[in-house]
Amino acid sequence: MTRLNVASAVRTFGAHAEFLLGRLAAGLALPEGAAEGMTARLRDLFGPLADRPMTARAPWSSNISDDHSPFEFSLVLDAKHPELRVLWESQGNRGDLRTKLAAALTTQRRLVDDFGASPTRFAAVADLFLPPDPSGSFVLWHAARLWPLSADPELKAYFNPQVRGRRHAAALIEDALDRLGSRRAWPTVASAMPRGPELDEILYVSLDLTASTEARTKVYLQHHDPTLEVLRQVAATSPNSEPDEIIAFYRAATADRPANGEFEVLASERVPRAGVSPGSCLSFVGDGACARAVTLHVPIRSHVDHDLQACERVARMFDPATAALHRAAVEAVRQRRLEDGVGLTSYLSLRSQHGRSRATCYLSAECYSARPAEVTGEHFAVGPSPVVRMVDAYEAEPISLHPFFARMAREPVDHGHMWLLFSNAYVGISKDFPRRLAKVIAGVEHEQVRCILSEQLYEELGLGELERTHRRLFLHLLDALGRWRPAELPEGAALPGERLAASLEDIYGDPDPWVGVGAAIVIELLGKQVDLFVGAQFRRQQELGDTSLEWLTLHEALEVDHAHESAVLAELVPVPHRAAAWRGGRRVFAAGWTYFDEMYALCFR
Repeated sequence: MTRLNVASAVRTFGAHAEFLLGRLAAGLALPEGAAEGMTARLRDLFGPLADRPMTARAPWSSNISDDHSPFEFSLVLDAKHPELRVLWESQGNRGDLRTKLAAALTTQRRLVDDFGASPTRFAAVADLFLPPDPSGSFVLWHAARLWPLSADPELKAYFNPQVRGRRHAAALIEDALDRLGSRRAWPTVASAMPRGPELDEILYVSLDLTASTEARTKVYLQHHDPTLEVLRQVAATSPNSEPDEIIAFYRAATADRPANGEFEVLASERVPRAGVSPGSCLSFVGDGACARAVTLHVPIRSHVDHDLQACERVARMFDPATAALHRAAVEAVRQRRLEDGVGLTSYLSLRSQHGRSRATCYLSAECYSARPAEVTGEHFAVGPSPVVRMVDAYEAEPISLHPFFARMAREPVDHGHMWLLFSNAYVGISKDFPRRLAKVIAGVEHEQVRCILSEQLYEELGLGELERTHRRLFLHLLDALGRWRPAELPEGAALPGERLAASLEDIYGDPDPWVGVGAAIVIELLGKQVDLFVGAQFRRQQELGDTSLEWLTLHEALEVDHAHESAVLAELVPVPHRAAAWRGGRRVFAAGWTYFDEMYALCFR
């Protein structure tokens, strides 16, 4: 039977939430008075949002829900000890980010004044994530526990690491972890992003708003088009997690039926693409280098046709009591037939911890409408000049935004770190760069492209003068840095360069020469960006003379020219070869990002 959509009768978010909480309390068989207690708490938490009118259509967007509802519930699937939480976005009279930020800051002050939230951790990172002119999909959300009722509602704040631009996210997270006492945590986050920030994207960071030494900092990632091997690597970032459990959970949540009654665990199997990609959450406490826990978030709404199918899948995944708890929660929040839409259960998550794993379902309030599952296309969409768009993107958000450079910039110049950087760069790039570029020139049959790349190769070889080859000038700089060579090299001191060399050999050795063209385009961009940053760092000190910096000074000028030539090359790539060039460029960027991840771990372990 079709049920009334109460959104058409209820005119405020507070009244709609009160209606849903009443039904949830009854459906979950919570004690008498639970609904009233949760409703009172929610209204105090929401503040002005509770009285905001709920129009027929969302007046402005909110990324919390598919239909732009500004709040959602989540339920810990524990039949004996269910836990109900709410996540919400404060709103004002307009839908722009500045107005939302002002409303959220008012909420933050109310949580401190009325609920005893500690302001310390929030204040430590506020300048990072709350710029005066924010960008992105949101600025600041809040979350709280509604049940069980207690004096402490376990408040959290969610920030957007992409608020200054997508490529700034990693450096902001690294700085935030440092400020919050988790100075050694960034390499762990980096290891959960094995394919770089474009495919393993940083989405959110949340803080427990408490002064407790057990306060958590959580980093949320989204993994676009992953393999199960990638998800296994993410799970392995915590010694407390069970990677097999994570993989089995993912396969169970996304598969129609188990094969032969069991869910196999195949580390190399490709995860199905559908709608929203899976996500993960790494939880850090104190100064521990490893994640305390890892949570996998599965967008189950993208793997079913309707909500009844989602309930049936949950019933196969869990014991009868847990499945019944989930079904009761879905029945409580639904305002329509389950077969008529998808998204009442937007996500299923599993926090994997030895002996303390727990699953959670996320319940949409559907203030406005049910939405069908959306199916995405390939991550690369063939269109006009995708290689040009790639070049523009890497120029707008350079690799020098990586946390390795951000930390170098905020600390005194360390020549020992510079020696490690350049010694690895020689092995990874400079030593074999002419040979790799010559291979691309020989393989690609496009005269104008060959001409541009050949000129770059001639410059790399010192315009025919042996002592002026860039390789020799590079070694001269490395020799000048030799006096700061660490007396005892850290373990694995040469591995970043060796691994980068292997990655570049694989990319430049691709059977399709246009992959090499894309690599040549992007490596010049990265070279310019790194040279300009390193040059600025060297000029912060007076210990190296100008003659030692000849390679760097030469490259700073040449790489600017080569970066311009990269833009020209991007325009020249013929339509049939754009996908290959795009692929080569992206692979080089990912290899470079991984290299600086490893340099960060080497220098700042």
